[in-house]
Amino acid sequence: MPLFIAGIGNMPYSKFTRYNVVGAFIWVFSLVLLGYFFGNLTFVKNNFETVILAIIVVTLLPIIFEIMKLNFKKDIIKK
Repeated sequence: MPLFIAGIGNMPYSKFTRYNVVGAFIWVFSLVLLGYFFGNLTFVKNNFETVILAIIVVTLLPIIFEIMKLNFKKDIIKK
């Protein structure tokens, strides 16, 4: 998909590749640092299961909202 969008915007392939590689390094480096610093917090160490469950719930929220929105639209159309 990003290559398609870069093609629409007439972005040169070398520029797209450079942005892609730099973005990947920034993403990985930032997540490793966040994991290191949050992993050393006593709350996270003592409640690791709760932190993992919170991450799962936050990740699923957009899906739940979309399902609710679709059901709400279906109810409006039926009336």
